[in-house]
Amino acid sequence: MFLFLNLQEFARRNGFGAGDGSGNRLQKATEWMCKILPFWPLEHYKRTNELVRKHGVTSVWGIAGLGKSSLVRSEYYGTLFAAPGEFTKYSWVDVPNPFDLVEFARRLFLYFHSDDNQKRKTAAISMVEEGQDPIQGCRKLLGAGKCLIVIDDVRSAEDWDMIRDTFLSYLSNDSSMVVITSKAAVGRRCVNNDESSMIHINGLDADTAFRLFHEVCCLLRNVLSCSSALSYYVYPIICTSEFMIHK
Repeated sequence: MFLFLNLQEFARRNGFGAGDGSGNRLQKATEWMCKILPFWPLEHYKRTNELVRKHGVTSVWGIAGLGKSSLVRSEYYGTLFAAPGEFTKYSWVDVPNPFDLVEFARRLFLYFHSDDNQKRKTAAISMVEEGQDPIQGCRKLLGAGKCLIVIDDVRSAEDWDMIRDTFLSYLSNDSSMVVITSKAAVGRRCVNNDESSMIHINGLDADTAFRLFHEVCCLLRNVLSCSSALSYYVYPIICTSEFMIHK
């Protein structure tokens, strides 16, 4: 739980203070899709795309550092462009650590309003001034439309059980909820051991990893000027990668 000394601090904490420059979800999606460098195998993209659009709960699991969240976010944002009317509500929730159900609900509730900073600010202030319960607020929103929800970094079965027992029965039948976790047991528990509703993200093989490294080096070549201090260290790496890729 978080305590705020005043409403201004609460507003700043939630990303809508004066001059914060935060944009709506579509703007952030555009920025993300322009900067992300795809590197996962094609079957990972296809499978993740299927899970994002599948009704009910699905899970994506794999060890930390493999880019699970980036992969899911690419497909999450991709729905805004490929099928803008497929879902009526979106929310991406980073699970608080340590887990706190009320804080989780607060994040879920506020992100539902991320397309409209004024609504988001009003919702946040109402939690302070009027004592609005974010859990009840989330329950109403979950049943009021077709939702796409991503829950990122569920660390234990106990945390998932609390989320499931509190919210899942309120989720409309045509909504989708994707759970990202680093633990296979948690991933299976989320989908009741239904293998068709989960995907295991593996590390890249050596050839794919090296080709990705080469692509990044090529991007750096275009970005860095020869006179920059950083290029003094990076340029030899670029040359080495080009030599090895053509061996």
